[in-house]
Amino acid sequence: MFSIIQSSQGFLSRFIRRQPARGSLIKDSIIGVLVFIALIGLVTQVISNYVTELHYQTVARHASKVSQAAEKYLSDKHDAYLCQLAPASCTSGTATPLPQPFTTQTLIDAGYLDDGMGTTTVDRQVYRFGVRARTLSGSIKPSLEALMVTTGGDALDEGAVRRIAQLIDGMGGFISDPSLTELGGQADTAYGAELSWSLPVTPFGLTAEPGHIAVAISGGVIGGLNKESDRLY
Repeated sequence: MFSIIQSSQGFLSRFIRRQPARGSLIKDSIIGVLVFIALIGLVTQVISNYVTELHYQTVARHASKVSQAAEKYLSDKHDAYLCQLAPASCTSGTATPLPQPFTTQTLIDAGYLDDGMGTTTVDRQVYRFGVRARTLSGSIKPSLEALMVTTGGDALDEGAVRRIAQLIDGMGGFISDPSLTELGGQADTAYGAELSWSLPVTPFGLTAEPGHIAVAISGGVIGGLNKESDRLY
C-alpha cells in the first residue's frame, strides 16, 4: 500500500513540473502584447514618414515645373522687363507694361504652362513672382533677378519647407519663421536650401510669409537661357 502511495506522489510531482505556472503564462502574454503594440507603432511611423515624404516630393515637383516655366517666360520677356524696370538702359522704346509681380495664371495665359497645372500648390499656397533690375558690381548694364514665393494657403512647419527646398530643382528655398531665433531666420528674407543663398523679399514687390516656399531665379540664369520660345501651342 505504501509503495502505491509513493508511486502516486511521484506521478503527481512529475505532472505538476510539466505544467507551466499560471503567472508565467500571464507574463509572457503581456510581453507579447507589448511587443506587438511596439511593432504596430513602428510600422505606423514608417508609413507616416513615407506618406509625408511623398507629399514633399509632390510639392517640389510642381514648384519646379512652375518655376522653370517662369524662367522661360522671363527669358523671352527679358528686354521688355529690363526697359520697364530700368528705363535708362532701354534702347528699344516704350512697350506695353508687363505684370509685376505676376502669378502662375500669367504663365498659363501666355502659353508657358498648361492650364491643367493649376495656380497653387497642393497646400493651396499661391505662386507669386517678382522681378527686379539690379546692377551687379563691375557691370555697367543692369541685369534681371526674379524670385518666386508662395503666399496664403496652409503654412507648413519649418522642417517641411526646408525639406521641400532641398527637393526643388534649381535654387529652391523657403521662408523661415523669424520667431525661431535659434535658427537665425530673419523677417522679409527668403533662404535657399541648406542656407545656400538669401534674398530680401520686399524689393521684388512680394511678401514673405513663414511656412512657404521660394525659388531664386538669378540674372545669370535669365540671361543665359535659350531665347527660343518654349511656349505651349
